[in-house]
Amino acid sequence: MALNDILGSAVSGLGAAQAGLRTVSNNIANVGTPGYARERVSLSTSVTAGSIGGVTVSEATRVADRFLEATVYNRSGDSGRAQVTSDYLDRLQSLLGAPDSETALPARLDDVVASATALTAAVGSKESAGVFVDDVEDAIRSMQQLGGDISGLRADVESEVGYTVERINGLLERIYDLNSTVSRMDGLGRSSAGAGDQRMAAIEELSSLVAINVRHQSDGRVTIDTASGEVLLDRRLRQLEYAPSSAAFALPDYPPIEIRFAEARGQEAVATGERIDSAAVGGKLGGLIDLRDRALPNMSEQLGQMFSGFAYGLNAATNAATTVPAPSNLQGRQTGLVGTDRFGFSGTAHFAVTANDGSLVAKASVDFDALGAGATIDDAVAAANGALGGAGTLSFTNGVMSFSANGAGNGVVIAQDEAAPFAEKDITPFVKLS
Repeated sequence: MALNDILGSAVSGLGAAQAGLRTVSNNIANVGTPGYARERVSLSTSVTAGSIGGVTVSEATRVADRFLEATVYNRSGDSGRAQVTSDYLDRLQSLLGAPDSETALPARLDDVVASATALTAAVGSKESAGVFVDDVEDAIRSMQQLGGDISGLRADVESEVGYTVERINGLLERIYDLNSTVSRMDGLGRSSAGAGDQRMAAIEELSSLVAINVRHQSDGRVTIDTASGEVLLDRRLRQLEYAPSSAAFALPDYPPIEIRFAEARGQEAVATGERIDSAAVGGKLGGLIDLRDRALPNMSEQLGQMFSGFAYGLNAATNAATTVPAPSNLQGRQTGLVGTDRFGFSGTAHFAVTANDGSLVAKASVDFDALGAGATIDDAVAAANGALGGAGTLSFTNGVMSFSANGAGNGVVIAQDEAAPFAEKDITPFVKLS
């Protein structure tokens, strides 16, 4: 072997060692860089005209375990969903208040119970009655405020759905462009490590926003599907189309997120026929959809049930008692019914007229079951007036029930029968008297 060949082999060896050191140095320098994958150089024997002529150094290539990459993407999606859920539930908890807070809703309800207990121990005390009324009003205002806050929270979630869709579209465009770069560099035999690192970082961020499946292709490109099967990226770029509501309050329903092909400027994007309309899409977007369409509406429903139970309890207490002395007139609220409507009511109600000292003047007990299944509101009114004998008048006009005492100084009382209370689940004019 000639001296020049020997020196050439030695120089190529030194060049290979230098390339290796450069790659190791680069790996160490970027060990903490997000999205960076370790690189290595490939060495091969240089053969010229059948003779060995040293070492050939190829372009540095990324060393990445695709199984670990897929695991990172999956965990990123789980983390994105858990994080956004935690953030909004923390906000909801702050609206509810700490369980031991004096201004939280549980404390408001405890105040109502305490003032009601004090009221029963001080019958006739205007001060106790005033405290009870104030506590009830505070509890109702708290529930109403909380209901409005939850509605506003859903509106905030809806706005963030729009921002998340925009970010997903931006990442899909970037990954699509990097796909082309990686494929072109690989085809030219040049290193695509830098573009590959950038693409991995973009895919990782995308996976935190929506759960995805990534498949590597032979030409260096990647294709991306959602965890629920919708195609987001292949050789054609796709974009999500969604117009978030600008309302500052929750809506009954929200439209799905359409998936469309990205077309050239000035051309209309064509729908793929696929859409995202459930939390199964995963990631931050799935968490937001779950909060908007399930978790927060369920909270609103539970709050409504609590309010209904609170109102029912107050109404039941009111129905079981009356003021002393009794008022001369009880006026109901608009029911939307007419006198010929069937009341569909069961049980027994007592309509009484009392004197100023509380003594009984007249009483009418109306057994709704005995009136028959086809009985109307007018039939019930007639039965009550017949038994009162003119001491009081029960009337139903323009959808409103009223009950008045006819004698000077007399008052009227309505009470349920303890043995057969009338069914309060049915809406009739009688339970709307106030």
